[in-house]
Amino acid sequence: MKRLILALAIVCLFSCSKEQTIQPIDGTWTIIETNTAESGYIEVQTYLPSSEVTLEFGSNGMLIRTGSNPGTAKCPLWEYDRYQLLEKNIVRFYQSVGNKEVKAYYTLEGNLFLNYLDMRHGYEEKFQKIK
Repeated sequence: MKRLILALAIVCLFSCSKEQTIQPIDGTWTIIETNTAESGYIEVQTYLPSSEVTLEFGSNGMLIRTGSNPGTAKCPLWEYDRYQLLEKNIVRFYQSVGNKEVKAYYTLEGNLFLNYLDMRHGYEEKFQKIK
């Protein structure tokens, strides 16, 4: 019964919220932390800015990745060169040639946080803006 009430409260919260405007994430961001929730524990890994993956969200949906491939951070975005911002803070990464895509929930709180939706376990990347 408690789960049913909790689920109903969550549905009401999201359905009653005001229409969200899409927050732009343009600019250049460098990974500074990953959080992985696997096997019942959370593993936090930190990185020096610009030592691993750097993402440039350019105009017209261009995504430019630089840095170690795949590097220690093992960023899942190496196969993608395009992005599209969707409603409810979802960003879709895809290929300009090919049919692979991945979606992530993003938040901007001084830093950019990407939480990948298709992963079997929780995986979050934290990026710091450098340009």
